[in-house]
Amino acid sequence: MKKNRKLYYETVIFPSLFFSVVTGVCCAAVIFLFKVCSGRLIGYSTGIYDYVRQNPIWLPLLILGALALGILSMLVLKIVPEAEGGGIPTAIAVARGILKGQTVKVGAVVFLSAMITYFAGVPLGNEGPSVLIGLVVGSTVAKIMSKKYPAWSRYVMTGGACAGFGIATGSAAAGVLFSLEESHRKFSPIILIMSSMTVIAGSITTQALCGIFNMDYRLFAFDIFDPMPLKYIYTAFLTGIVAGFFAIGFTKMFSLVKRFIAKYKNKYRYVINIPAVFVITAVVGFFLPYSVSTGHSLADELVLGKIALYMMIIYLLTRVILMIFANTLGVTGGLFVPTLAVGAVIGAFCGRVFEYLGIMDSKYYSLVVIFGIASFLAASNRIPITALVFAVDGLGGVKNVLPLFCAVASAYFVVHVASLPSTTEMVVENIRDRIFYKGRVKTIDAYLIVKKSSFAIGKEARDLLFPPSTIVISVNNHKDWDINPSAFLSEGDEVHFRYQTTDPSQTLREIEDIVGKQDKNVVIVEKSEDYSAVIPEF
Repeated sequence: MKKNRKLYYETVIFPSLFFSVVTGVCCAAVIFLFKVCSGRLIGYSTGIYDYVRQNPIWLPLLILGALALGILSMLVLKIVPEAEGGGIPTAIAVARGILKGQTVKVGAVVFLSAMITYFAGVPLGNEGPSVLIGLVVGSTVAKIMSKKYPAWSRYVMTGGACAGFGIATGSAAAGVLFSLEESHRKFSPIILIMSSMTVIAGSITTQALCGIFNMDYRLFAFDIFDPMPLKYIYTAFLTGIVAGFFAIGFTKMFSLVKRFIAKYKNKYRYVINIPAVFVITAVVGFFLPYSVSTGHSLADELVLGKIALYMMIIYLLTRVILMIFANTLGVTGGLFVPTLAVGAVIGAFCGRVFEYLGIMDSKYYSLVVIFGIASFLAASNRIPITALVFAVDGLGGVKNVLPLFCAVASAYFVVHVASLPSTTEMVVENIRDRIFYKGRVKTIDAYLIVKKSSFAIGKEARDLLFPPSTIVISVNNHKDWDINPSAFLSEGDEVHFRYQTTDPSQTLREIEDIVGKQDKNVVIVEKSEDYSAVIPEF
């Protein structure tokens, strides 16, 4: 019993804590610099737009500047296409083993390309690049410190991505849940330990840096709202339902735009499309200031109730169209914070309608805005638990857990009935399809033996991050464990794997990184070979 406990500490607990703390501290340092730089550039961008609105004679120069930034962004992304898009789908694909770990070069280009995006005012956020930069930091730490056990790499990268999410959103709890609800979509003690400790180390370091440089750690500095009376709780349900239906429209529009761009994609995609997004952003930003940039200031203004109802509708439509086209065309920047701004508009609209109809006291208007943010985030990204925790932890909703839960649950119910995937999952599925369907797909059964001193020793099968589309059919325990014998792998256990792959030798090597190098007489059975094999859902 004691021997097995000791082995578990040596193979799981101590390595997890060591990698977590190192990765968290490194992530905090890099992402803090990223947030400082992006915040400065967003401030400069806002100042330039304000100056040009007051002096319209400079509008042509603003457009030329946007064109120059668009061309610069195009050149950067053409050289390093891995830096395209929001960052979160790429990070998830890496964490799930669909893509390989990203290099320091990719992280540096993401940093640079995101700065161009923010300075131009394109309505994308900094959380996506933060997640990808965190993953790159984790990948670098893993390469340096886990050469003996390369299987640790995906756990460390997951921790780095979660730290990036937690630091960018100012919510450590949401960062932890990001690993379980979005990155891997499963519960695993090792993943939970890695993500929790990495996020904690990163958050503590970031808050210390914020204290030194007199900065606010939070994404939104909302005060804690008074509890909403039970008689108004129906407003939470109604707001959630509205947000759910809007999320359905948002998802369908995202899918439609993505198919349209894929259909008409050509060699001029970078040369024309990306600069065009920057120029259109400049023109829209001149006339509609809250339609550009991350949307942080728009959410602040909506909570304060300073925007007219008709302008809310205009900002909603222009922001959604701009952010979808910018994201699908590959401009670097995330959708999380812009999604919060869209949810804030939905909540503000509902709050104003409730006030107009006289069915809610106006003092709760700002809280309804928070309902809109949380419910649309839950519905559009299919992350109800993360959305609820973020609203409580990051948006000051700690005294209104029940109505927030009602809003999130009703929104999620609406999109669940519609059976639509999230925008993130759409992108991840596209990445997976490109990898799996580039060649002949083979379904393989492999009977492998857990070797001495391998990564799998002392761990449960559910904790092991095998290659995509790999399932464990059975485990024939070689010897009993005192602690739940069927759960923990030990030397000599025979594990029956079934997986689908286009590269059997590469997939086998990835599994061997976990269970140990196999003998030449290993039993491998190729069950089928065709072009249309069904890839199991993650």
